[in-house]
Amino acid sequence: MKQIVTPFGTFLTGDLVAEAVHRYSLALSWTYECDFVDIPYLDAQDRLRRVQLRVGWLVDLDVVPALSRGAEVVEETTVTDILKQAAWVERHPALRLAPANDLTYGESSV
Repeated sequence: MKQIVTPFGTFLTGDLVAEAVHRYSLALSWTYECDFVDIPYLDAQDRLRRVQLRVGWLVDLDVVPALSRGAEVVEETTVTDILKQAAWVERHPALRLAPANDLTYGESSV
């Protein structure tokens, strides 16, 4: 199990879900873009819930190991969908442009 840690809360979820979210968030950050993902997590009473998290550019999101409290949270469809989105972003390096307001991007300081 892993925890996805954000400024708004910590969400206990399965390893595959957390790693997929992290990969997609990183890929989006390279493109200066954001998106939302809808994932399952276990609340403090071990009830399965869902949360929508913002991922990508300028989003404070960490993935850390967690002590397992029960069965691994596995949702293959969600993991597959998030990984497909991450792979698409990773395959399109042309999207990796400077932010529109970054006037110094690519300029040499020499």
